Amino acid sequence: DLEGQTALMTACEEGFEDIVQILIDRGAMVNVQDLEGRTALMLACSMGHEKIVQTLINSNAEVNAQDSKGQTALMLASLHERQDIIKILNDSIPNPSRGKKRKGTSVE
Repeated sequence: DLEGQTALMTACEEGFEDIVQILIDRGAMVNVQDLEGRTALMLACSMGHEKIVQTLINSNAEVNAQDSKGQTALMLASLHERQDIIKILNDSIPNPSRGKKRKGTSVE
């Protein structure tokens, strides 16, 4: 569209879980950024779509990507007071002190 958003971004923003999964299954690139630098993950976080956030993370969405204002998905979730999404994002970020990496698997 005129903002540079993909079909995946629109589906994530609108909360269309089934469409998000179909697009990902058909090869949609999850880390594409629109003209403002926003990703599908950032849009889903802003709108509070927990299942979509988890789907994107499981599909290797870049959690630490920044938009044109330097904001990350975690910052946007915090801005919009999306507590459950903040937890999902924090749990997906690698933390050596926890002995875990993304998706909750043990560090080798």
